Amino acid sequence: DRYAREHLSEDMLVPSVSIDAILPVEDLSFSMLRQLDCLAPFGVANPVPIFASRSAPLAAGPFLLKEKHLKLYVGAKGHRLEAIWWRNGAQASRLKPAANVDLAYTLSREVYQGKTKLLLTIQDLKIV
Repeated sequence: DRYAREHLSEDMLVPSVSIDAILPVEDLSFSMLRQLDCLAPFGVANPVPIFASRSAPLAAGPFLLKEKHLKLYVGAKGHRLEAIWWRNGAQASRLKPAANVDLAYTLSREVYQGKTKLLLTIQDLKIV
């Protein structure tokens, strides 16, 4: 404790997310995901890339899943992507339909009932 008090500043105690690239939601595609697959395998020495999108419009939601997870859709002009924020369902009350959000997320694919879709796993979110 003494060492921490002497060597850690207040700024060092604020959680942060390291962003690898800032992209418009409209640029996210299966083609991009295939390129990311070439960087695998991901792990401690090779973390999954974290992307950010600024002022992404909420296309639908927020929806509460199992009373603890947040689901929403972001995008516009026919490019709507599902986004999940695990264990952050309490944030649903802060989000209003048609709001814009800054998102930090990882990109993956989800296969459900034979259909494949892009999925954003939210790491952090800010209402703008």
